[in-house]
Amino acid sequence: MGAPPSQLREAVGGYVRTLHAAYFATLGRGPVPTGSDSVFQVAVVAAGSRLHLVGTFDDLPAGPPAVPDGGPESSWQLRFFDATSAPDLLPPGEPTAAELESALGISHIEYHLVLGPGSTLDRHHAMHAGSGLAASVLAVAPEPQ
Repeated sequence: MGAPPSQLREAVGGYVRTLHAAYFATLGRGPVPTGSDSVFQVAVVAAGSRLHLVGTFDDLPAGPPAVPDGGPESSWQLRFFDATSAPDLLPPGEPTAAELESALGISHIEYHLVLGPGSTLDRHHAMHAGSGLAASVLAVAPEPQ
């Protein structure tokens, strides 16, 4: 028997908090651009056998309520989407990252992490994932002029 949804959401929230700490520390910035009133959002999408974590400044579709997180210096929200909370929104089966992004109406992706079956939501993995995602962003970022 699986864990109750509230316990799973709490585990995902802790994972994303740690991922963000490593991600934004590696980037050398916080989740909200200076002078912006945008809220950084993370769509947590259970689709098929995978869990997708999509970070964006884009507005996410109506659906499950946002769960505020972060801290006083870093405001971001988690939004959980699955077959129960958004049955008409998510593509069936094992959608690709691009299919999910399109279904959610996201065009500006900060990051998209896919966790497969057997993945753990522990702190150690989240730290590696966050710094690895940031390193990939820095690798393709244009050099400052």
